[in-house]
Amino acid sequence: MVPGYDSADSPPGANADARIVLARLLELGVREVDGPQILSAWIDRSDAVAVVYVDLRQPDRLYGLRRSFPPHCRDDDPGSTGEEMWMTMVEPIGGASVVWSNGVLWHGHVQGVSWLQEGHDEN
Repeated sequence: MVPGYDSADSPPGANADARIVLARLLELGVREVDGPQILSAWIDRSDAVAVVYVDLRQPDRLYGLRRSFPPHCRDDDPGSTGEEMWMTMVEPIGGASVVWSNGVLWHGHVQGVSWLQEGHDEN
């Protein structure tokens, strides 16, 4: 376990897949020291994982990525979704659909998420 990560704070009913997705994402975040810096990661509902991170190419901006599942990137392999999240964090966002919320630029599966209140608070 890496201090400062919220992986122990699983919501009630969080499934085993969500725990595996989160564990794989955190494993890659610790191992790949030249990649994005994970500030916080958690299980959001029983079928989604969210992460807030800093891209070292733009260290003054906070990014958030949220993925819901199933399906996983590879059939019946929740770890593959954690790997896909990491690769998404490594690559530039490009033309992805984004939502600004509380100083974080969120991308991924963010539409209709009640705790993500869309706002125009970019700095």
